[in-house]
Amino acid sequence: MTDARDLSRRDFLAAAAISLIGLASGSESPPDGDLLYVGTYTEGTRSEGLYLLRMDRRSGKLQRIGSVDAGPNPSFLAIHPNRRALYAVNELEKGAVRAFAIAKDTGALTRLNEQPSVGGAPCYVSLDRSGRVVLVANYGAGSIALLPVGANGALEAAAQVVQHAGTGPNAERQAAPHAHCILADPSNRFVLAADLGADRVFVYRLDLDGKSLRPVEGGGGDAVMRPGAGPRHIAFHPTLPLVFVANELDSTVATLRFDAERGALSPLDIHSTIPDGWTGTNYPADIHVAANGRALYVSNRGHNSIAVLSVAETTGGGRAHARPGGLHRGRLAAQFQPGSDRAVATRRQSAVRHRCRVWAGPGHRPVDTHAPPPADRDTESGLSAVPGAATTEEPVRNAVVTQQAPKPIGPYSQAIIEGDFIFLAGQGCINPLTGKLELGDVRSETKRVFENLRAILQAAGSSLDHVVKCNVYLRDINDFAAMNEVYATYFTAPFPARTTIQAGALPGGIAVEIECIAKIAKQAR
Repeated sequence: MTDARDLSRRDFLAAAAISLIGLASGSESPPDGDLLYVGTYTEGTRSEGLYLLRMDRRSGKLQRIGSVDAGPNPSFLAIHPNRRALYAVNELEKGAVRAFAIAKDTGALTRLNEQPSVGGAPCYVSLDRSGRVVLVANYGAGSIALLPVGANGALEAAAQVVQHAGTGPNAERQAAPHAHCILADPSNRFVLAADLGADRVFVYRLDLDGKSLRPVEGGGGDAVMRPGAGPRHIAFHPTLPLVFVANELDSTVATLRFDAERGALSPLDIHSTIPDGWTGTNYPADIHVAANGRALYVSNRGHNSIAVLSVAETTGGGRAHARPGGLHRGRLAAQFQPGSDRAVATRRQSAVRHRCRVWAGPGHRPVDTHAPPPADRDTESGLSAVPGAATTEEPVRNAVVTQQAPKPIGPYSQAIIEGDFIFLAGQGCINPLTGKLELGDVRSETKRVFENLRAILQAAGSSLDHVVKCNVYLRDINDFAAMNEVYATYFTAPFPARTTIQAGALPGGIAVEIECIAKIAKQAR
């Protein structure tokens, strides 16, 4: 692993850290703190790959320890049950899985080997409960793979690849199967795989001796989700026969009953992860059950919150409460780790070193995951909102939406208003009327960029006069003079602070991209 050194906020912002796992476990943290591993996207960024952090549980402080080259886009991680090896997917068109040995004394990583995932865009990796096989979900290929683990933790070639089939009503996201999560059940006799494209949670019988996954005898074990739900991640209850499913496309969490004898799933109920009346774009991502089984957490990207639900000890199900994201700066991404009173979250649009407490409601009372279940429970489902939660409270962060500027791809906003500031996403030379790039020389592209920025600011009740900071990304730094010539026509002295960066490749082959921060109107610059 490399020595610790400074990495800028922009680097981490571009790296898009999305996977976080902890090495330390149990109620007692080590004297010098828990170790956390953070996976990132590396393509087009300066990310160093896989990062090692140390977290002080008492203060929540995170300290970077080092990093290791884990290949391109080590976006999801898993630790072997014996804590001696770590596995990372390389989320590429020709996907791979890498194995690393974990040093017992320092947590440092040493590369063991890598194997193809035998499918495009692997996005999830886990191990069976015994640690004998690695399980991989290939999102792009819509397949899952089983790779045996050698005695020293190194990976053998894939012993089996299973191709999923199925589609859903969302033409953009469900035209083909997209395996998104794969986990062994607590008995280690079955494997469940959530497929976002097929609207299905598949069930397989795990044959460790034969190193294979087999369909459940007699069929009927799979769970067919609501059309368009888009199942993404799943979590098992630690003691009850329940499986919780975070559905990315309709912002819900589903509760399924799992028959561990037959390997069969049956639906119990489904509930929203966002407050009633909230109409913004949202995509749930990661899901966790507290160690004592009494609380369920689902991250919301778009609403920028963690939905908190309490779980009955006898049944299961849900009536959701999503806490508005007042403590989250930027968007939650694929994975987070809840602690006894603190969650550590990673996200695409911010520095990775982020932590937050999970709160129950507007009174800012911490959720006590060790408290007994509340009395006002949904008797049919057995899962209810945490007491004191305000399900109709609006987010502290407000999204800016205007048809006069390009609509971002995915769960992102054109801009966010928080407090006295407006944070504008990077803009390129897209025509908002046609949605197409208007490629040209750097002068014409810069002009289009500023017209887009101006439109967003006007929609937010502000203007370019209130911009306090700009980040300019140039494909070629030799275009600086031409860009600056146009840039200067949109501001009056004193100009806002500016950082200009040679970014190399930019999306769509554009020459310039600009993001900025502005104060709300009537605030001095």
